[in-house]
Amino acid sequence: MRCRAAKRQIELKLDRELEPGRIRKLDQHLSSCPACRAYLDEGLKLQKLLQAQPRAEFPAWLHHQIMEKTARHDRQRKQYKIRWRLQTIPALLVLILMFTVGGLLGKAAFSSFVPFPETPSATPSQELASFGEVSLLDDPNLAGGVHE
Repeated sequence: MRCRAAKRQIELKLDRELEPGRIRKLDQHLSSCPACRAYLDEGLKLQKLLQAQPRAEFPAWLHHQIMEKTARHDRQRKQYKIRWRLQTIPALLVLILMFTVGGLLGKAAFSSFVPFPETPSATPSQELASFGEVSLLDDPNLAGGVHE
């Protein structure tokens, strides 16, 4: 075991969180490593110092103040959720109204507009195939039968 891993496991052992199977491996490392033994001894001394210190007593009003603030915070969160939900209703109504009015106005404005004629026009095919001054039909290579 390396010292870096041993130090992490020493900290877990001091906190009584190290698994029993790993304690044996850590003890083997500690028997051969004076640096890690010193780290463990320092941790034990620190624990003893902290346990010897008197525990600070909290004022009686502190618990009530914390509980009151958390209750107030919960009420504000609920009010915010309700307010947000109520604000979405008018927004959705405006969107529905906008699309409805837009559709009706568009239908009224373009009711007489016909994008395509109902009957095909009697346009000669030569006019459809021409581009600019030269048409495809005038090209001898495409006229058909020239190179046959």
